Amino acid sequence: MLLTLLLLLRKMGFAASPWEETLLFTRGIRFAYDLASLLFLLPTALLGLIAAIHSIGYLRDHDAKRSGFYWFSYNLTLVAMLMVPLLRSAPLFLIMWELMGVASFALVIFDWGSADSRRAGWIYLLASHAGAAFLILMFVTDNRPLSPGMCWLPVVLGIIGFGLKAGLPLLHVWLPSAHPAAPAPVSAIMSGAMIKLGLYGILRFVILPGGDAMLQCGWLLAILGLTGALLGIILALSQRNIKTLLAYSSIENIGIMTMAYGLGVLGVVYKMPGMAMLGFSGALLHMFNHAALKGALFLGAGSVYRATGTLNMEKLGGLMKRMPWTGGAFAANAMALSGLPPGNAFLGEFLIYAAAFNGVINGHGPLRTLSLLCIITLAIIGGLAIATYSKVISAVFLGEPRNDCARKAREVSWTMCGSTLALLLLNLLLLGLTPYIMPMFAPLLTRLIGGTSTAITVTDIALLLTMPSIFSLLLIGLSAAAIRWRQWLGVHREDAEGVTWDCGFAAPTARMEYTGTAFAQPLLDAFAGVLGLRRQIQRPETLFPDAISADLQSQDLALSGIWRPLFRRFSSLAIRTHRMQSGFLHAYILTMVLALVVMLVWGMFCHRLDQPTTAAPVVTEEISK
Repeated sequence: MLLTLLLLLRKMGFAASPWEETLLFTRGIRFAYDLASLLFLLPTALLGLIAAIHSIGYLRDHDAKRSGFYWFSYNLTLVAMLMVPLLRSAPLFLIMWELMGVASFALVIFDWGSADSRRAGWIYLLASHAGAAFLILMFVTDNRPLSPGMCWLPVVLGIIGFGLKAGLPLLHVWLPSAHPAAPAPVSAIMSGAMIKLGLYGILRFVILPGGDAMLQCGWLLAILGLTGALLGIILALSQRNIKTLLAYSSIENIGIMTMAYGLGVLGVVYKMPGMAMLGFSGALLHMFNHAALKGALFLGAGSVYRATGTLNMEKLGGLMKRMPWTGGAFAANAMALSGLPPGNAFLGEFLIYAAAFNGVINGHGPLRTLSLLCIITLAIIGGLAIATYSKVISAVFLGEPRNDCARKAREVSWTMCGSTLALLLLNLLLLGLTPYIMPMFAPLLTRLIGGTSTAITVTDIALLLTMPSIFSLLLIGLSAAAIRWRQWLGVHREDAEGVTWDCGFAAPTARMEYTGTAFAQPLLDAFAGVLGLRRQIQRPETLFPDAISADLQSQDLALSGIWRPLFRRFSSLAIRTHRMQSGFLHAYILTMVLALVVMLVWGMFCHRLDQPTTAAPVVTEEISK
């Protein structure tokens, strides 16, 4: 982590330094870095260190064998994640990309005794391999001459390949199951850093090279971002498992960053460098803020799990009194991630708002309509994010315990609690130092907009963020002072205890509290069509009923309507191929011979297709003579 930070400071501190510098060159393998690499390396290194500290307490009850398996897989995953942005050879990049997927697969199935963990691991592994297959096709097509009508193909292949890792809409098949299955520190680095490497791939291999398909690229990214952000937060609101909720929230934030990418690319295409500068700045800044905030929330969820043994919000409650440090840090980070001041996530979204408003004012036709849709979507997302995190905080940390597991909970070890508080401190630093950090990103932003001069410079963006940053810090300071003053008054005042108004009930219990589902039900009804909402209601049948219940079940229509039927068809096809495993050696040899014959015929056919192309220059030369 220190090496990454030093390289980043060096790269940002010398404007005259070359864009890309070689870190190591040995045996034909070249490791190089530039500002884009380092910006994505820093969250990986930082979260990797803090999550490792959290893992010490998280694994305390596991035996040495399982802990050794965890640390081996964890370190291998982290090394692969650190190598991905540094490799400049396509084959080595793909090898390290696959290693990252396989090593993290071992972490997803860490609790391999659970059928849900094994299922989540296989889904994640299949998604990783599918993404790698699309990336191979991207590199192959990108190195071949394509007709003008097919120049979009490498762009689409790259967005699909990297989007499977990032969790773009319709490609997020693995996130809702892998995050709850993996240990909380692993979920923190996967959501805070690994899915950002998908965005790094889009930036490195799709946006930075440019090309004739940038118009299609910008529109595709913006539309995917809009869709993913809105659907992600709606699905997050309907969840009961804390980590599943955070996983869908990650899909929402990836959608916001992808939308900002799209606005930036469209700003370059339509010769609007101000919009491009604001869009790319907002995407990069939100990437940093989301990494720290979401990492802290997943670590907080892990602390709740270790203290209570469950992540079901309907069984928790009252943890703020029993786990004040964890509860306070979780609430502060959750409110910051909702995108409102005084949280640091507000700064990145503020720039994305500015980019969209720039598109509305200076754009024309479809671009103006898209920019207006971005503004409306961001506003809706902000409101739903507040409702989502209010649901988590109230259901888990406020009120009275609904179960013995919550009633017996105690604060976790200092390694777990301290790592969450460290990320909270980092978020405060990001909030205060962002206006001073932004000018250092100027070389990357200038390269992204093609070196075009713009009326809005990086310095202007830093000045634009100064007032929101100062206002947010003042608001945090005043809030802390008010809380401290209230505590001081409480010390010098006798507490009076009494029964509050109880609606006529003589003995109120925690069963009378609002659950998370009841809290979100009015909003869920508004999006019932998107959620595929199903109700199971046990109505009262007598004047004095023994039991009344209401259960709301939502479903991810992308998973239930597209991926599960597709998986079932592939499974049935795979079962049919079992017949080839007859156990007879002669059948296996015959299969190998047939495969060799097919490859030889295919090779001869391709060679014949290439012959006219190689002979064409000779014929042309003879004609010219």
